[in-house]
Amino acid sequence: MKAILLIVVSSLILCPLMGTNSNDGDGVFIAPDYLASFYDYYTLNWLNTRSLGMGNSTVGVVGGIQNALLNPASLRARGLKVYVEAHIKDNVREKNHYIKEEEQLDGSLKRIKLPDERNYLDSNIPAIHLGLSYSPRENISLGGSFSMPQMVRYNLFGRFLKTGAYYDRYPTMINYQTMLTFNKHFYSLNLGLNAIMNYYSFSDVRVENTYDRVSFGEALFSFQPGILYQHHNFSIGATYKLPAERTFEVGNIPAKIYHKYEDVTLPGQLELGAAMRFQNYLFSGAVNYEQTSDQYEEFDDRVTVKMGADIDMEQFYVRAGFIYFPQVYSGRHDVISGERLTGADNPFEFDVQYDYLEVVESDMLLLTAGFTYPLPQGVDFSMGAAADISGNVGLFQLSVSFDIKIEQIIRESRRP
Repeated sequence: MKAILLIVVSSLILCPLMGTNSNDGDGVFIAPDYLASFYDYYTLNWLNTRSLGMGNSTVGVVGGIQNALLNPASLRARGLKVYVEAHIKDNVREKNHYIKEEEQLDGSLKRIKLPDERNYLDSNIPAIHLGLSYSPRENISLGGSFSMPQMVRYNLFGRFLKTGAYYDRYPTMINYQTMLTFNKHFYSLNLGLNAIMNYYSFSDVRVENTYDRVSFGEALFSFQPGILYQHHNFSIGATYKLPAERTFEVGNIPAKIYHKYEDVTLPGQLELGAAMRFQNYLFSGAVNYEQTSDQYEEFDDRVTVKMGADIDMEQFYVRAGFIYFPQVYSGRHDVISGERLTGADNPFEFDVQYDYLEVVESDMLLLTAGFTYPLPQGVDFSMGAAADISGNVGLFQLSVSFDIKIEQIIRESRRP
Protein backbone atom coordinates (compact mmCIF):
# COMPACT_ATOMS: atom_id res chain seq x y z
CA MET A 1 0.00 0.00 0.00
CA LYS A 2 2.91 2.37 0.66
CA ALA A 3 4.09 1.82 -2.90
CA ILE A 4 0.63 2.65 -4.28
CA LEU A 5 0.46 5.80 -2.13
CA LEU A 6 3.91 6.87 -3.37
CA ILE A 7 2.86 6.39 -7.01
CA VAL A 8 -0.34 8.39 -6.53
CA VAL A 9 1.22 11.32 -4.67
CA SER A 10 4.26 11.53 -6.95
CA SER A 11 2.17 11.47 -10.11
CA LEU A 12 -0.19 14.16 -8.84
CA ILE A 13 2.70 16.47 -7.96
CA LEU A 14 4.92 15.88 -10.98
CA CYS A 15 3.71 16.88 -14.44
CA PRO A 16 6.28 15.44 -16.82
CA LEU A 17 7.28 17.71 -19.67
CA MET A 18 7.17 15.38 -22.65
CA GLY A 19 7.04 18.21 -25.16
CA THR A 20 7.07 17.60 -28.86
CA ASN A 21 5.87 19.15 -32.06
CA SER A 22 6.20 17.91 -35.58
CA ASN A 23 6.88 20.54 -38.21
CA ASP A 24 8.09 19.69 -41.71
CA GLY A 25 9.69 22.67 -43.43
CA ASP A 26 7.23 25.54 -43.68
CA GLY A 27 4.25 23.28 -42.95
CA VAL A 28 2.61 22.77 -39.59
CA PHE A 29 2.02 19.05 -39.05
CA ILE A 30 1.01 18.49 -35.42
CA ALA A 31 -0.77 15.14 -35.27
CA PRO A 32 -2.90 12.84 -37.45
CA ASP A 33 -6.31 14.19 -38.45
CA TYR A 34 -8.62 14.92 -35.48
CA LEU A 35 -6.00 13.93 -32.89
CA ALA A 36 -4.59 17.45 -32.51
CA SER A 37 -5.97 19.13 -29.36
CA PHE A 38 -7.79 21.88 -31.25
CA TYR A 39 -10.16 19.21 -32.61
CA ASP A 40 -11.28 18.17 -29.10
CA TYR A 41 -14.29 20.47 -29.42
CA TYR A 42 -15.66 18.19 -32.13
CA THR A 43 -14.30 14.79 -31.09
CA LEU A 44 -14.84 14.56 -27.32
CA ASN A 45 -17.71 12.51 -25.94
CA TRP A 46 -18.61 13.65 -22.42
CA LEU A 47 -18.95 10.32 -20.60
CA ASN A 48 -20.88 9.41 -17.42
CA THR A 49 -24.52 10.47 -17.75
CA ARG A 50 -24.92 11.63 -14.15
CA SER A 51 -21.70 13.61 -14.23
CA LEU A 52 -22.65 15.16 -17.58
CA GLY A 53 -25.81 16.57 -16.01
CA MET A 54 -23.65 18.16 -13.29
CA GLY A 55 -21.24 19.78 -15.73
CA ASN A 56 -18.79 16.84 -15.62
CA SER A 57 -17.64 18.23 -12.25
CA THR A 58 -17.66 15.04 -10.14
CA VAL A 59 -13.92 14.37 -9.70
CA GLY A 60 -14.52 14.73 -5.94
CA VAL A 61 -17.74 12.66 -5.79
CA VAL A 62 -17.87 8.98 -4.80
CA GLY A 63 -19.82 6.73 -7.18
CA GLY A 64 -19.74 3.71 -9.46
CA ILE A 65 -17.43 2.56 -12.24
CA GLN A 66 -18.61 5.48 -14.41
CA ASN A 67 -17.11 7.90 -11.86
CA ALA A 68 -13.72 6.20 -12.27
CA LEU A 69 -13.45 7.74 -15.75
CA LEU A 70 -12.82 11.09 -14.07
CA ASN A 71 -11.04 9.84 -10.94
CA PRO A 72 -10.15 6.23 -10.11
CA ALA A 73 -10.36 7.11 -6.42
CA SER A 74 -14.07 7.91 -6.87
CA LEU A 75 -15.02 4.27 -7.35
CA ARG A 76 -16.81 2.79 -4.34
CA ALA A 77 -18.23 -0.57 -5.34
CA ARG A 78 -21.12 -1.97 -3.32
CA GLY A 79 -21.66 -5.51 -4.50
CA LEU A 80 -21.66 -6.38 -8.21
CA LYS A 81 -22.88 -3.67 -10.59
CA VAL A 82 -23.14 -3.37 -14.35
CA TYR A 83 -23.19 0.01 -16.07
CA VAL A 84 -24.54 0.57 -19.60
CA GLU A 85 -24.47 3.97 -21.33
CA ALA A 86 -25.21 5.22 -24.82
CA HIS A 87 -24.78 8.74 -26.17
CA ILE A 88 -25.09 10.61 -29.42
CA LYS A 89 -24.11 14.08 -30.67
CA ASP A 90 -25.77 16.32 -33.22
CA ASN A 91 -24.12 17.16 -36.55
CA VAL A 92 -22.00 20.31 -36.55
CA ARG A 93 -20.12 22.35 -39.13
CA GLU A 94 -16.41 22.70 -38.54
CA LYS A 95 -15.43 26.34 -37.96
CA ASN A 96 -11.89 25.83 -39.29
CA HIS A 97 -11.63 26.71 -42.98
CA TYR A 98 -9.34 26.28 -45.98
CA ILE A 99 -7.09 29.05 -47.23
CA LYS A 100 -5.73 29.62 -50.75
CA GLU A 101 -2.84 32.07 -51.05
CA GLU A 102 -2.47 34.06 -54.29
CA GLU A 103 0.48 36.31 -55.04
CA GLN A 104 -0.50 39.87 -55.99
CA LEU A 105 1.23 42.21 -58.47
CA ASP A 106 2.95 44.04 -55.63
CA GLY A 107 4.40 40.75 -54.35
CA SER A 108 2.08 40.44 -51.38
CA LEU A 109 0.01 37.33 -50.67
CA LYS A 110 -3.76 37.47 -50.66
CA ARG A 111 -5.46 34.92 -48.41
CA ILE A 112 -8.73 33.63 -49.87
CA LYS A 113 -11.18 31.74 -47.67
CA LEU A 114 -12.68 28.90 -49.71
CA PRO A 115 -16.30 27.72 -49.52
CA ASP A 116 -16.74 25.28 -46.64
CA GLU A 117 -18.92 22.61 -48.25
CA ARG A 118 -16.24 20.11 -47.21
CA ASN A 119 -16.53 20.99 -43.52
CA TYR A 120 -19.61 19.04 -42.51
CA LEU A 121 -18.87 16.84 -39.49
CA ASP A 122 -21.13 13.84 -38.99
CA SER A 123 -20.81 13.53 -35.23
CA ASN A 124 -24.04 11.62 -34.68
CA ILE A 125 -22.39 8.19 -34.54
CA PRO A 126 -23.87 6.33 -31.55
CA ALA A 127 -21.27 5.54 -28.90
CA ILE A 128 -21.34 3.27 -25.86
CA HIS A 129 -19.82 2.95 -22.42
CA LEU A 130 -19.91 -0.42 -20.62
CA GLY A 131 -18.66 -0.90 -17.07
CA LEU A 132 -18.44 -3.52 -14.34
CA SER A 133 -17.55 -2.99 -10.67
CA TYR A 134 -17.17 -5.36 -7.72
CA SER A 135 -15.96 -5.26 -4.12
CA PRO A 136 -14.15 -8.48 -3.12
CA ARG A 137 -13.47 -7.01 0.31
CA GLU A 138 -14.95 -4.14 2.29
CA ASN A 139 -11.94 -1.86 1.72
CA ILE A 140 -11.22 -2.73 -1.93
CA SER A 141 -13.11 -1.85 -5.13
CA LEU A 142 -12.29 -3.26 -8.56
CA GLY A 143 -13.69 -2.28 -11.92
CA GLY A 144 -13.31 -2.40 -15.66
CA SER A 145 -14.86 -0.47 -18.51
CA PHE A 146 -14.97 -0.05 -22.26
CA SER A 147 -15.84 3.32 -23.77
CA MET A 148 -15.48 5.55 -26.81
CA PRO A 149 -14.26 8.90 -25.43
CA GLN A 150 -13.50 10.43 -28.85
CA MET A 151 -15.23 10.08 -32.19
CA VAL A 152 -15.79 12.11 -35.33
CA ARG A 153 -16.49 11.57 -39.01
CA TYR A 154 -16.68 13.91 -41.98
CA ASN A 155 -20.04 13.47 -43.63
CA LEU A 156 -18.37 14.17 -46.95
CA PHE A 157 -14.85 15.11 -48.01
CA GLY A 158 -15.15 14.97 -51.80
CA ARG A 159 -12.83 15.96 -54.61
CA PHE A 160 -13.95 17.38 -57.96
CA LEU A 161 -12.38 15.58 -60.94
CA LYS A 162 -11.74 17.09 -64.38
CA THR A 163 -14.37 14.69 -65.73
CA GLY A 164 -17.00 16.66 -63.81
CA ALA A 165 -17.51 13.86 -61.28
CA TYR A 166 -16.70 13.61 -57.57
CA TYR A 167 -14.95 10.93 -55.62
CA ASP A 168 -16.05 10.78 -51.99
CA ARG A 169 -14.26 9.97 -48.76
CA TYR A 170 -15.53 9.89 -45.17
CA PRO A 171 -12.53 10.58 -42.88
CA THR A 172 -13.14 9.04 -39.45
CA MET A 173 -11.37 8.79 -36.11
CA ILE A 174 -12.62 6.65 -33.20
CA ASN A 175 -10.85 6.24 -29.86
CA TYR A 176 -11.65 2.87 -28.25
CA GLN A 177 -10.72 2.90 -24.56
CA THR A 178 -10.32 -0.08 -22.23
CA MET A 179 -9.72 0.69 -18.57
CA LEU A 180 -9.01 -1.34 -15.42
CA THR A 181 -9.53 0.36 -12.04
CA PHE A 182 -8.17 -0.49 -8.59
CA ASN A 183 -9.33 1.40 -5.48
CA LYS A 184 -8.20 1.03 -1.88
CA HIS A 185 -10.24 2.60 0.95
CA PHE A 186 -8.66 3.88 4.17
CA TYR A 187 -11.60 5.09 6.24
CA SER A 188 -12.13 8.60 4.82
CA LEU A 189 -9.31 8.35 2.27
CA ASN A 190 -9.56 6.59 -1.11
CA LEU A 191 -6.60 5.88 -3.39
CA GLY A 192 -7.17 4.68 -6.94
CA LEU A 193 -5.33 3.81 -10.11
CA ASN A 194 -6.57 3.42 -13.71
CA ALA A 195 -4.61 1.41 -16.26
CA ILE A 196 -5.79 2.72 -19.63
CA MET A 197 -5.38 1.37 -23.15
CA ASN A 198 -6.50 3.68 -25.97
CA TYR A 199 -6.73 2.36 -29.51
CA TYR A 200 -7.05 5.10 -32.15
CA SER A 201 -8.66 3.91 -35.37
CA PHE A 202 -8.28 6.13 -38.46
CA SER A 203 -10.04 5.48 -41.78
CA ASP A 204 -10.29 7.46 -45.03
CA VAL A 205 -7.63 9.83 -43.71
CA ARG A 206 -7.30 13.06 -45.72
CA VAL A 207 -4.35 12.69 -48.09
CA GLU A 208 -4.43 14.97 -51.12
CA ASN A 209 -3.30 13.98 -54.65
CA THR A 210 -4.19 10.33 -54.17
CA TYR A 211 -7.19 8.06 -54.52
CA ASP A 212 -5.94 5.70 -51.82
CA ARG A 213 -8.29 4.86 -48.98
CA VAL A 214 -5.84 5.38 -46.14
CA SER A 215 -6.61 3.52 -42.91
CA PHE A 216 -4.46 2.65 -39.89
CA GLY A 217 -4.54 2.37 -36.10
CA GLU A 218 -2.31 2.89 -33.08
CA ALA A 219 -2.53 1.84 -29.41
CA LEU A 220 -1.28 3.90 -26.44
CA PHE A 221 -1.02 2.86 -22.79
CA SER A 222 -1.12 5.21 -19.81
CA PHE A 223 -1.83 5.37 -16.08
CA GLN A 224 -4.13 7.63 -14.11
CA PRO A 225 -3.67 7.75 -10.31
CA GLY A 226 -6.16 9.54 -8.09
CA ILE A 227 -6.95 10.44 -4.51
CA LEU A 228 -10.20 11.35 -2.75
CA TYR A 229 -10.85 12.43 0.83
CA GLN A 230 -14.35 12.43 2.29
CA HIS A 231 -15.37 13.86 5.67
CA HIS A 232 -19.05 13.96 6.61
CA ASN A 233 -20.77 16.02 3.88
CA PHE A 234 -17.59 17.33 2.25
CA SER A 235 -15.26 15.59 -0.20
CA ILE A 236 -12.28 16.63 -2.28
CA GLY A 237 -10.55 14.75 -5.08
CA ALA A 238 -7.58 15.01 -7.41
CA THR A 239 -6.29 12.94 -10.32
CA TYR A 240 -3.57 13.09 -12.94
CA LYS A 241 -3.72 11.28 -16.26
CA LEU A 242 -0.15 10.81 -17.39
CA PRO A 243 0.80 11.89 -20.92
CA ALA A 244 1.46 9.29 -23.59
CA GLU A 245 3.78 9.58 -26.57
CA ARG A 246 3.76 7.74 -29.88
CA THR A 247 5.01 8.10 -33.46
CA PHE A 248 2.17 7.81 -35.98
CA GLU A 249 2.81 6.60 -39.52
CA VAL A 250 -0.04 7.71 -41.79
CA GLY A 251 -0.60 5.30 -44.65
CA ASN A 252 -1.67 1.81 -45.59
CA ILE A 253 1.09 0.16 -43.64
CA PRO A 254 3.42 -1.31 -44.81
CA ALA A 255 2.56 -0.72 -48.48
CA LYS A 256 2.68 3.09 -48.50
CA ILE A 257 3.57 5.69 -45.86
CA TYR A 258 2.57 9.27 -46.69
CA HIS A 259 3.75 11.02 -43.55
CA LYS A 260 5.34 10.23 -40.21
CA TYR A 261 4.33 12.29 -37.17
CA GLU A 262 7.28 11.99 -34.82
CA ASP A 263 6.73 11.66 -31.06
CA VAL A 264 3.15 12.93 -30.88
CA THR A 265 2.16 13.66 -27.27
CA LEU A 266 -1.29 13.02 -25.86
CA PRO A 267 -1.21 15.71 -23.14
CA GLY A 268 -1.27 15.00 -19.41
CA GLN A 269 -4.29 16.21 -17.45
CA LEU A 270 -4.45 17.29 -13.81
CA GLU A 271 -7.92 17.71 -12.31
CA LEU A 272 -8.92 19.01 -8.88
CA GLY A 273 -12.44 19.21 -7.50
CA ALA A 274 -14.62 19.28 -4.41
CA ALA A 275 -18.22 18.55 -3.47
CA MET A 276 -20.49 19.61 -0.60
CA ARG A 277 -23.79 18.03 0.41
CA PHE A 278 -26.34 20.23 2.17
CA GLN A 279 -29.58 18.44 3.07
CA ASN A 280 -31.00 17.27 -0.29
CA TYR A 281 -28.53 19.32 -2.36
CA LEU A 282 -25.13 18.29 -3.71
CA PHE A 283 -22.88 21.01 -5.12
CA SER A 284 -19.67 20.23 -7.00
CA GLY A 285 -16.93 22.07 -8.84
CA ALA A 286 -13.71 21.14 -10.62
CA VAL A 287 -10.81 22.60 -12.60
CA ASN A 288 -8.97 20.59 -15.25
CA TYR A 289 -5.48 21.63 -16.36
CA GLU A 290 -4.36 20.04 -19.65
CA GLN A 291 -0.77 20.56 -20.77
CA THR A 292 -1.64 20.88 -24.46
CA SER A 293 1.52 22.90 -25.11
CA ASP A 294 3.35 19.55 -24.86
CA GLN A 295 1.72 18.53 -28.12
CA TYR A 296 2.70 21.69 -30.00
CA GLU A 297 4.71 24.64 -28.66
CA GLU A 298 2.28 27.23 -30.02
CA PHE A 299 -0.69 25.69 -28.19
CA ASP A 300 -1.90 27.34 -24.99
CA ASP A 301 -2.38 25.04 -22.03
CA ARG A 302 -6.09 24.47 -21.48
CA VAL A 303 -7.84 25.21 -18.17
CA THR A 304 -11.40 23.87 -18.11
CA VAL A 305 -13.82 25.06 -15.39
CA LYS A 306 -16.78 22.88 -14.41
CA MET A 307 -19.59 23.31 -11.88
CA GLY A 308 -22.83 21.52 -11.12
CA ALA A 309 -25.58 20.67 -8.65
CA ASP A 310 -27.74 17.63 -7.88
CA ILE A 311 -31.08 17.76 -6.03
CA ASP A 312 -32.66 14.74 -4.31
CA MET A 313 -36.40 15.00 -4.99
CA GLU A 314 -37.08 11.79 -2.98
CA GLN A 315 -38.56 9.92 -5.95
CA PHE A 316 -35.89 11.00 -8.43
CA TYR A 317 -32.84 13.26 -8.85
CA VAL A 318 -32.46 16.33 -11.04
CA ARG A 319 -29.22 18.11 -11.85
CA ALA A 320 -27.72 21.02 -13.80
CA GLY A 321 -24.31 22.50 -14.49
CA PHE A 322 -21.95 24.16 -16.95
CA ILE A 323 -18.54 23.54 -18.58
CA TYR A 324 -16.22 26.26 -19.86
CA PHE A 325 -13.90 24.63 -22.41
CA PRO A 326 -11.42 27.19 -23.84
CA GLN A 327 -9.64 27.20 -27.18
CA VAL A 328 -5.93 26.33 -27.30
CA TYR A 329 -4.85 27.48 -30.77
CA SER A 330 -5.64 29.56 -33.80
CA GLY A 331 -3.40 29.47 -36.83
CA ARG A 332 -2.14 27.21 -39.59
CA HIS A 333 -2.41 23.43 -39.84
CA ASP A 334 -1.39 21.48 -42.95
CA VAL A 335 -3.10 18.49 -44.54
CA ILE A 336 -0.91 15.67 -45.89
CA SER A 337 -0.37 15.49 -49.65
CA GLY A 338 0.96 12.68 -51.80
CA GLU A 339 2.80 12.98 -55.12
CA ARG A 340 0.98 13.18 -58.43
CA LEU A 341 1.60 9.97 -60.31
CA THR A 342 -0.06 10.99 -63.59
CA GLY A 343 0.26 13.87 -66.03
CA ALA A 344 -1.47 17.18 -65.51
CA ASP A 345 -3.73 16.55 -68.54
CA ASN A 346 -5.08 13.27 -67.21
CA PRO A 347 -8.91 13.65 -66.98
CA PHE A 348 -8.94 11.76 -63.67
CA GLU A 349 -6.49 14.16 -62.05
CA PHE A 350 -7.77 16.77 -59.62
CA ASP A 351 -6.42 20.06 -58.31
CA VAL A 352 -5.96 20.78 -54.62
CA GLN A 353 -7.79 24.07 -54.23
CA TYR A 354 -6.25 25.21 -50.94
CA ASP A 355 -2.82 25.66 -49.38
CA TYR A 356 -3.59 24.91 -45.73
CA LEU A 357 -6.28 24.66 -43.06
CA GLU A 358 -6.75 27.71 -40.85
CA VAL A 359 -7.75 26.89 -37.27
CA VAL A 360 -10.01 29.53 -35.74
CA GLU A 361 -11.06 30.27 -32.17
CA SER A 362 -13.64 27.82 -30.83
CA ASP A 363 -14.24 28.36 -27.11
CA MET A 364 -17.20 26.39 -25.79
CA LEU A 365 -19.61 27.13 -22.96
CA LEU A 366 -21.77 24.09 -22.35
CA LEU A 367 -24.94 24.16 -20.27
CA THR A 368 -25.85 20.74 -18.94
CA ALA A 369 -28.86 19.11 -17.29
CA GLY A 370 -30.11 15.66 -16.39
CA PHE A 371 -32.08 13.40 -14.07
CA THR A 372 -31.99 9.93 -12.50
CA TYR A 373 -35.05 7.81 -11.78
CA PRO A 374 -34.52 4.71 -9.61
CA LEU A 375 -36.58 1.83 -10.97
CA PRO A 376 -38.03 -0.68 -8.48
CA GLN A 377 -36.16 -3.61 -10.07
CA GLY A 378 -32.73 -2.44 -8.81
CA VAL A 379 -31.91 -0.34 -11.87
CA ASP A 380 -31.21 3.40 -11.96
CA PHE A 381 -32.17 5.09 -15.22
CA SER A 382 -30.38 8.37 -16.01
CA MET A 383 -30.49 10.90 -18.81
CA GLY A 384 -28.21 13.87 -19.42
CA ALA A 385 -27.69 16.52 -22.08
CA ALA A 386 -25.20 19.26 -22.92
CA ALA A 387 -25.54 22.17 -25.36
CA ASP A 388 -22.99 24.78 -26.45
CA ILE A 389 -24.45 28.27 -26.00
CA SER A 390 -21.32 30.17 -27.10
CA GLY A 391 -22.32 30.04 -30.78
CA ASN A 392 -18.86 28.76 -31.75
CA VAL A 393 -19.10 24.98 -32.06
CA GLY A 394 -22.82 24.31 -31.64
CA LEU A 395 -22.28 20.97 -29.89
CA PHE A 396 -25.28 19.07 -28.54
CA GLN A 397 -24.92 15.70 -26.80
CA LEU A 398 -27.62 13.43 -25.37
CA SER A 399 -26.75 10.56 -23.03
CA VAL A 400 -28.78 7.77 -21.37
CA SER A 401 -27.58 5.10 -18.96
CA PHE A 402 -28.67 2.17 -16.79
CA ASP A 403 -26.89 1.41 -13.52
CA ILE A 404 -27.80 -2.23 -12.80
CA LYS A 405 -27.39 -3.57 -9.24
CA ILE A 406 -26.96 -7.28 -9.89
CA GLU A 407 -26.88 -8.48 -6.27
CA GLN A 408 -30.00 -6.49 -5.35
CA ILE A 409 -31.86 -7.96 -8.33
CA ILE A 410 -30.83 -11.49 -7.29
CA ARG A 411 -31.92 -10.92 -3.68
CA GLU A 412 -35.31 -9.58 -4.71
CA SER A 413 -35.84 -12.43 -7.16
CA ARG A 414 -35.38 -14.95 -4.31
CA ARG A 415 -38.00 -13.37 -2.08
CA PRO A 416 -41.15 -15.50 -1.66
